[in-house]
Amino acid sequence: MKKTERKTIISFDGTKIVYTIHFPKEKNKKIPVLFLHGAWGNKSVWARWLSFFEDHVWVAPDLRGHGESERKNLSIENTIKDLDLILQKEKIDEIVILGNSYGALIAHHFYNKNKSKVKKLVLFSISANPFLRCVYLIRFISTLGMALGRILPSRKKVLIDYATLQHVSVSRIWWYDLKGLRFYDVMKIVNMIFTEQADLKTIYVPTLIIEGKHDVFLKMKTIEKQAKNNKNIVFKKIEGIHRLMYKEKLEVIKKVRSFIEK
Repeated sequence: MKKTERKTIISFDGTKIVYTIHFPKEKNKKIPVLFLHGAWGNKSVWARWLSFFEDHVWVAPDLRGHGESERKNLSIENTIKDLDLILQKEKIDEIVILGNSYGALIAHHFYNKNKSKVKKLVLFSISANPFLRCVYLIRFISTLGMALGRILPSRKKVLIDYATLQHVSVSRIWWYDLKGLRFYDVMKIVNMIFTEQADLKTIYVPTLIIEGKHDVFLKMKTIEKQAKNNKNIVFKKIEGIHRLMYKEKLEVIKKVRSFIEK
């Protein structure tokens, strides 16, 4: 019987992490899929993707500090531990990971720590050094922002349903993103993204990287050069800017599914 459930785990440090898991109507040998959203988003950004993966087990978490998951001890290392615990709880030993932006960075780091578990990667708008522009400036600004965020009063987190926002333009979606997090968390995530390193040479599984041709945040030539020097990576540039999963074109979703199914 097909089943989709909202579940919660209490992670290693007592932080509540919320995720949705789907089981297909009939058991099969298809590898489960893990969907990792970008910074400031939540699992609802994948809503229009999920119907294309109904014959897979899939897991879509709210990453630590995002969505319904708690704001505690926010770090990439802790987020990877959260994901490990979810997979252990669900007895998932093999996984394909789809990650967007911050989620692509998490996917890259999770793979490097769990190479035997990860069978394929799909990375959109991978955000990390050395692929980002204005690194030192943004790191400086975000460090000041974190200091300011510590003294600003904490506001109540607003849960954003991205499935209802397909009509919202790219230039306006940031307003909704920022409503879902407190100012300190926004600045900390920016600081983490602009501090962390990613190296595509470390990838030894089939990987699809998709980037927007006009993404102003990323050094496209650097990503393309690293990708083309790795025979495991298929690199695609498509029209548009930084990829937004809740608005992604159906033809892209179908191409990703085709890559996973190969």
